[in-house]
Amino acid sequence: MKQHRILYFYPKLSSFIQKDLDLLKKQYELIHRGFLPRSKWFLPFSFLQQFFFLIFNSGRSSLIICRFAGYHSFLPALAAKIFRRPVLLILGGTESHSFPSIGYGNYVKKIYGWFTRKSLEMATHIRS
Repeated sequence: MKQHRILYFYPKLSSFIQKDLDLLKKQYELIHRGFLPRSKWFLPFSFLQQFFFLIFNSGRSSLIICRFAGYHSFLPALAAKIFRRPVLLILGGTESHSFPSIGYGNYVKKIYGWFTRKSLEMATHIRS
């Protein structure tokens, strides 16, 4: 039986995220969840699904990991804070930069920037 349970969140399953999952599940009990709204209109439903997932799984986890920061990392970071668990945000680009002149970065969009900023503020560990 693996001693530590890790919750892993990501916005979209890609090859490098799959590599993370494959490595982590060798040593830890890993539960992962994508945040995949089909359009912006489905965003509230994705938050609701994530909320219930976190209610049932956060208390039994040792660590919460979020690949990138944005909408999908806000509730996991908040749950980690409530349940007093460490949360690791692995940054990748758009959440680390803001180039308004070319429309690049999470902070170009006011609401998305707010979710990104709050996620980063609640993180106990940040890596790039």
